[in-house]
Amino acid sequence: MRTIIQQLEEEKDALTGRLRAVDAALAALLGGSAPAKRVGRRPMTAAERRAVSERMKRSWAKRKRQMGTNKK
Repeated sequence: MRTIIQQLEEEKDALTGRLRAVDAALAALLGGSAPAKRVGRRPMTAAERRAVSERMKRSWAKRKRQMGTNKK
């Protein structure tokens, strides 16, 4: 199953590269530049990282409390 997923991801990456090449060729023919597409996630601000950290700490503490009551 993992090999199939890996093959599909590789094919997706190859197709993405070909699509970028087509975009560049069209931009060259039309005399303009292709619109820049942002790839990946936007960076998190310090406040967002802090909020995620606090949220995860609460989640881990809750899980730890639940695991402590279920032990025999």
